[in-house]
Amino acid sequence: MELKLQKENIKTLNIEGETFQMDCNSLKALQAADEFTKATAEVETIDDALIDLCHRTIDKMLGGGAYARLFKGMNTSVAPFYLCLDLVRVLQDEFMKDEREARMRDTQTAVSQLDQMAKSLETLTKAQNIAQAKYGASNARNFAGRATYKNHRR
Repeated sequence: MELKLQKENIKTLNIEGETFQMDCNSLKALQAADEFTKATAEVETIDDALIDLCHRTIDKMLGGGAYARLFKGMNTSVAPFYLCLDLVRVLQDEFMKDEREARMRDTQTAVSQLDQMAKSLETLTKAQNIAQAKYGASNARNFAGRATYKNHRR
């Protein structure tokens, strides 16, 4: 088994015409995503404290000043919250990519095996139908009644 060290995992994101680079291996970005996820798990309403957390999260994940570039003049919007949800999803998707690809390969292998089994059953069924047509079931039923049949059990 060969393992590769992933030194860089940069995702280029286009958000509202602005291009950002997010390093999916950055400890800072991962910690920001974790902090955001934990904070939103207990939140019942979106308030100013949550939007401030979104501000910090976006700047940590996309680089300093990213929040100001994206949300200039928007002080009462919940858009930063939804952007943070999307950024966290991108990170999670990146980490689950290898596992997802492995599951996909396993699924394709299983489907291939099922196809082969179905073809084998189809071939067997055809052979049984041919035998039925050629020899007939009535001969099998009347086998004991034939004159050449000798019952060895007495």
